[in-house]
Amino acid sequence: MKHLKTFESFSINEEEEILGGVKKFFTGHESSAAKGEAKNKFMAALEEAEKELMANPDDYPQAENWEKTKQSLIKQAEEDNFNGGLRVQSSRSGGVYVIYKTGVTGFQALASGASHRTANPLG
Repeated sequence: MKHLKTFESFSINEEEEILGGVKKFFTGHESSAAKGEAKNKFMAALEEAEKELMANPDDYPQAENWEKTKQSLIKQAEEDNFNGGLRVQSSRSGGVYVIYKTGVTGFQALASGASHRTANPLG
């Protein structure tokens, strides 16, 4: 009981820290600034992928329609709240593709774990 705090003893910083943690659990980002950083990292990765693609267009089937693909990747990232990232992947049929790998928030991971429960292992 001696470790319990009264409402009045909480500081604003502790409250912001708690709210940031809750926000990160549901959205994947503690604040709008953190989301902005994630967006900047994504855009930098996209720029690097574009440089590689333009340097070796024969290796990337997406090179022909890169602007359309680029807009699609940005849209996927926005819809995912910039929680994921880009991935370069080879295909079995040949060629290299730039794809968006979706990220997972704490809430999504928790919900996903609950949906993968198995039947009673003892019975």
